Amino acid sequence: SSRRHRSLLMFVAAAFGWTVFGAWTAASGRGSAAVLPLTPVVVFTSFGVTFMATGIWAVMARSTAGSGWSLDRIFLLYPALLLIVAVWGGVMGMAVDVLGIDRVPGLTTFDLTTTNRFALVGLGWLTGAVMSILVFRFREPKRPIEEVRLWYKISADRGRDLGFINRVRGAEATAALTDRVGGMLFGGFVGSLPALAWVGWTLIAGLPKDKNSYVAPFYEVFAGKAVVVLPVIGVALIGWMIRDPSARRGFGIIWDVSTFWPRWFHPWAPPAYGEFAVPHLLMRVGGLVAAGERVILSTHSQGSVLGAAALAVLDPAVARKVRWITHGCPLNRLYARYFPEYFDADLFESISAKLAASNETPSWTNLWRRTDYIGGPVAETVDQLVPDPESAETVLSLDPRPRPARHSNFYVTEAYGTWLTRFVEGFGSPDEVGP
Repeated sequence: SSRRHRSLLMFVAAAFGWTVFGAWTAASGRGSAAVLPLTPVVVFTSFGVTFMATGIWAVMARSTAGSGWSLDRIFLLYPALLLIVAVWGGVMGMAVDVLGIDRVPGLTTFDLTTTNRFALVGLGWLTGAVMSILVFRFREPKRPIEEVRLWYKISADRGRDLGFINRVRGAEATAALTDRVGGMLFGGFVGSLPALAWVGWTLIAGLPKDKNSYVAPFYEVFAGKAVVVLPVIGVALIGWMIRDPSARRGFGIIWDVSTFWPRWFHPWAPPAYGEFAVPHLLMRVGGLVAAGERVILSTHSQGSVLGAAALAVLDPAVARKVRWITHGCPLNRLYARYFPEYFDADLFESISAKLAASNETPSWTNLWRRTDYIGGPVAETVDQLVPDPESAETVLSLDPRPRPARHSNFYVTEAYGTWLTRFVEGFGSPDEVGP
């Protein structure tokens, strides 16, 4: 709510002011005898409290009545909290260096060495997640070679053909990792536990006992430096996106998903484009139908989510003049899994029923591939599997075999053209209701 939002912003402003005050008094030596010894604590805690309060606020907004919880969601939130802890540790470590603080009252061993260990927790999560990805990828079952060979009607004896078959099987196995996200997040959780236990034990036990002779091991130093270079990595990623269209496409998918939801999901989130795109799509479809036009709505990837949101509230009389082609659609694979309070089988069935002009006239088809790491099947009544690649044929006999298109270029497939033609011809069938 806006009231809760204002309350949080006031808290953040107060924490920021408290941080500035603590840094000024520590650097200048000014302030009363009662306040001055506490200024390091002020500097250390206000950063962390600000971040934690913001995160808790987002969790509370997300867990409103009826939103539901799932284990995948909890594990999805966990790395965000760990990142806050790691950044907090890095900030405190830099404050120790800048302010020249040897100790914090009440925490005699809370120095740069300890803050590095906080960053180590984040690296532990990353290590556990990467290891789980490798395990799932290694154990992911692949389609039998004979099945792929028969589909493409090629021989598996020659090196080129066998390489093509293995490439298809590998692409399908890699795409299936999307369905193992919960396990990967759990792997990250397990990987962070040893580091969390180590940090807790060192704080409780008061290690190291002799700080003057203590030499930090490599992993502690590396963890602290890794947090500091996070902004540098961010700048490098931006440069990569500028130069590489495929990188922009991948990060664009993440951006589309994260900015679809209303802004109350997090107070510092960018404005949600869904609040503008969905009403505009409704007006566009409604205006075309009112002008006597028939509408074929073709949506790819995140566009399928916009289409579902619009069609869910579209007037039934208007919806009967609309046909829908989805491809690379994440409605069931991602959204129904992580946001079941908004997307579920009942919603998909209601949209399909609303679009149907009659039992004989098709109204919605969903094209999906086994190699697609984002989209997938939605419902048996609308799904059509599209092979990827569609064919193993080449222009010349020695040309390399086609590569899987994965999440892209559904509109150039034979299945897309077939359904587009079928929808156009179906608009003129006598089964269609209304003028």
